[in-house]
Amino acid sequence: MVGVDQIIRMGSRGIPSVTISRSRPASSCCCLHLQFLQTVPGTLKLAQLMIGSLCESLLVTYGFGYSQVIGPAFPSLLTTTSSCLWTTSLLLVCYVFSLNSFGLIRSSVLEPLYNIVAAVSFLSSSIYMFFSVKMYLYPLYIVTIGFAAYPAMMAAYMLGFVMSILHGLDAYHAFRHYKG
Repeated sequence: MVGVDQIIRMGSRGIPSVTISRSRPASSCCCLHLQFLQTVPGTLKLAQLMIGSLCESLLVTYGFGYSQVIGPAFPSLLTTTSSCLWTTSLLLVCYVFSLNSFGLIRSSVLEPLYNIVAAVSFLSSSIYMFFSVKMYLYPLYIVTIGFAAYPAMMAAYMLGFVMSILHGLDAYHAFRHYKG
């Protein structure tokens, strides 16, 4: 009975009946607002989640063995990716489960500020990782056959640059929403 009014009548001896009618939404679960995912902010959040997860998995799978060789650039990009992935996941869950939270959080300074900090963090840690990978892993890649860490770390910092652009776009849209 999706999309149909539900009528409940209550009454007993001598007490007039009370009719309560309420409309059900057309979705199967009234607590999910999946239409948010079809908006520009929703699409940006989904892209941030997918690309951030890919970047994180590349860093964890191929980078830990060479983290001492790469130096502090590795934990810098790993920390940036992890923290932004968790924050974006939390915001996406809030927006999907509560229609009001999107309006409240998006209209505050939190969302533009978070996205600006995330964009700058991804940009700086990706630049740092770029130089470290070129300086320390590229010579190993040239002399070692089947050295998979170099292409994986190269893909990770490139995904970091993409994440910086995505968070920059999200900051722009959040700032426009904040200014109203």
